[in-house]
Amino acid sequence: MQERRHRTRVPFGGEVELRMPDGSQRVLKLKDISLGGLYAYADEAIPAGTRCEMKIRLEGAGEDLTLHGRVVRADRQGVGVVFEEMAPESFVVLKRLVELNATEPERIEVELQGPRS
Repeated sequence: MQERRHRTRVPFGGEVELRMPDGSQRVLKLKDISLGGLYAYADEAIPAGTRCEMKIRLEGAGEDLTLHGRVVRADRQGVGVVFEEMAPESFVVLKRLVELNATEPERIEVELQGPRS
């Protein structure tokens, strides 16, 4: 099976609060995060296709990172969520978070420049 991800994923043990369209909320433990999405552990299934608002708690940052996305994968351990919308300020914070946790932070800028030929 070919890897479809095009962004560097980094381990990130923080928490994310998911708010679903029906108003329900879940706080999940993050496994990893990238500029394109995240994977979080979930005890209860969240159906693929579910849209959600996410707040990632950033200790010491003074505010949460708010993103909007959609569940694209659900398995026995958790959910994969793709980011679909975020404010420019949120992107700057997310990019810095990924760079600080990446083993090869210089790859992040290369990934932002687009696909390789």
